[in-house]
Amino acid sequence: MASALRELRTLAGQPSLDQLVRLTRQQGQRWAMPRSTIDDKLNGRTAPKDEHVLALVKACRDHAASAGTPLPSEFCDEGRWRSECLAMRQALADPRSRDYRGTVAQEILVACQGPAEGTAPSATAAAEPSKATELEYLLQMVEPEALGRELPPTQVGAVARRLRNAGHTEELDRLLRAASARSANDVLTMAEDAGLDIGGRLIRLVLKDSSIARMAALVKEAEHHHPEKAVGLINLGVQHRPIPDLVSLIETIRTDGGSPFIGEILSASLRGRSAPEVSEFLTSLKAAEMRDDADVLLYLISLSRDEGWLLEVIALLKERRHYAYARKLRAVIEPRWWRRPPTPR
Repeated sequence: MASALRELRTLAGQPSLDQLVRLTRQQGQRWAMPRSTIDDKLNGRTAPKDEHVLALVKACRDHAASAGTPLPSEFCDEGRWRSECLAMRQALADPRSRDYRGTVAQEILVACQGPAEGTAPSATAAAEPSKATELEYLLQMVEPEALGRELPPTQVGAVARRLRNAGHTEELDRLLRAASARSANDVLTMAEDAGLDIGGRLIRLVLKDSSIARMAALVKEAEHHHPEKAVGLINLGVQHRPIPDLVSLIETIRTDGGSPFIGEILSASLRGRSAPEVSEFLTSLKAAEMRDDADVLLYLISLSRDEGWLLEVIALLKERRHYAYARKLRAVIEPRWWRRPPTPR
């Protein structure tokens, strides 16, 4: 981290310590840093806090802008630097960790690398390495599996996009397989940042053989952190799952406090299901004493416009001796058969 901050300072035109003190003070009291603290963090004597890193990044950005040579936007992205700090803290806290490999830090260090000693730079060489070169450098240092397991989730999405764009199909598959084993919140964050195509592949990997507990955790995480992604996640998660798994999933979510997305699970579970599966689902919910969910499912079944399918469901419910449900569905097809006008008194 210290090396990256020093190189960022160099890219910004090497502002002096006094200039950095002034620039951090201009950001407000929270970000103000004395000269001794700046020198300490730039030389890596102690690990910087998030505020220290962000204050120095902003100061370098402002100095470079005032000099007319603005820094690349990806080197000044606050969200990426926060993720970088989190990865650094995790590496410091884990005694098994060998090296801290922050993505932004590596990009800055690669961008600042000059030609090997004793050689002259090529006249056709670019001032900064291309994205493809940076990616190759990153892959040489870290295996795709390690990137998927260890990088902050927002950075996993960014690396996945670059692997896809560079045509590294095998490395992308390895990264996504490793990333699919992470926490539900990490998976949803990575899927959101990676884009629709890669995010969809990641979610499908997670849901392919995931347990009921994992699926329930994904729904709960989506409810709190990614509600806009929950519907698509649920549709992918319940497709082709056997009825006992669906009942267990709803029961697990109910035990964990419930979720407003249970109705979406019930709705998604009906899509493409045969009449025997639907009748089994309805009676299984009732047998599990989830009567409210069974009533919601019955209402969703009643919305079908396929009369032949409804009649088959009704017949199967009668076979299972669930006459009340059968009568209610029959009333949808022939309202007067069940609901007669009240007799005047």
